[in-house]
Amino acid sequence: MVKLFSVFASAAMAFTAVIFVFAPEVPYSGPNTEILVISKSCAPCVAAIRIVTKLQNEGYDVVIINIKGTPPERALARMFKVKITPTLVVRERDEPPKKVVGLQTEKRYKELISQ
Repeated sequence: MVKLFSVFASAAMAFTAVIFVFAPEVPYSGPNTEILVISKSCAPCVAAIRIVTKLQNEGYDVVIINIKGTPPERALARMFKVKITPTLVVRERDEPPKKVVGLQTEKRYKELISQ
């Protein structure tokens, strides 16, 4: 089971890389970049966007994608099985991605997002 999951995780990372190589409209920094998935029609998402944008300006490694945005953004949200927004996808090297669902405080986002 562990081998199957690691193969899936590797395939997911490769798929992510393919999306970003062929879809430059989705901002991307690297394999450990956290992803905030939002919907522009969701009030908690608007608050999360303000907090995370501030953290981006402070140098935190996070991108914001719209679950209803461009095809590459939608594919990325599907790949991480995001159903509820806002969701922060936290990715660590050699670890399966984890999802933190719902609006978090600025302090909590700082704890979760690498700088």
